[in-house]
Amino acid sequence: PKTRAMLINSPMNPTGVVFSSEVMTALAELDIPIISDEIYADLSFEDPPCSFLSYSPQTVAIHGFSKSYAMTGWRLGYMITPLEWMSAADRLHQNLMISATEFVQEAGIWVLQKSKAYCESMKTEFNRRRRFVLERMRELGMDLGYTPTGAFYVLYKYRDSGKSSLDLCHEVLEKTGVAIAPGRDFGLGAEGFVRISYAQSMENLDRALNLLAESMLL
Repeated sequence: PKTRAMLINSPMNPTGVVFSSEVMTALAELDIPIISDEIYADLSFEDPPCSFLSYSPQTVAIHGFSKSYAMTGWRLGYMITPLEWMSAADRLHQNLMISATEFVQEAGIWVLQKSKAYCESMKTEFNRRRRFVLERMRELGMDLGYTPTGAFYVLYKYRDSGKSSLDLCHEVLEKTGVAIAPGRDFGLGAEGFVRISYAQSMENLDRALNLLAESMLL
């Protein structure tokens, strides 16, 4: 009863999970404001992108250009919010950032108008890498136990070695040269897991997975 709002992320970082329509409906039935981080929405590989705005009017939808248009570092994004919440959001925005620089805004306009074909090809390539990583991990005995269908991450539960995810990631980097992210970065519930990104070339992904398997650290 004290919950003021819920923050969700779909497709999800770090798991690559995309919420089903049933999950979205159940969340909407809670009848509380939902802050929906949809930065990976255009990287949903098995179902069309779906905003939580379609499920509840009490939604603040947050999106940006960094993932859909490969504009990481440009710091360009936007928010869709109910009109009655706009005044508070505007005050927060004015004090934190005011606006994106002009050339960044112009770049955003350009990609919205002219980059659809490129973005579709990028999505197709990410999906190819996703399928490759899932198949290769199974072949190497690193089964995930679930199928990620969005973003460009997988979350892998490593064998119980008594090491924290942070210590393990440091050891993996030192011994193999492969950088993976510790589960602890994503909350206490993700300790015991590591995040692997497939935002790399197929050649690098194949080499990295082979090195991880050969190291026997995971």
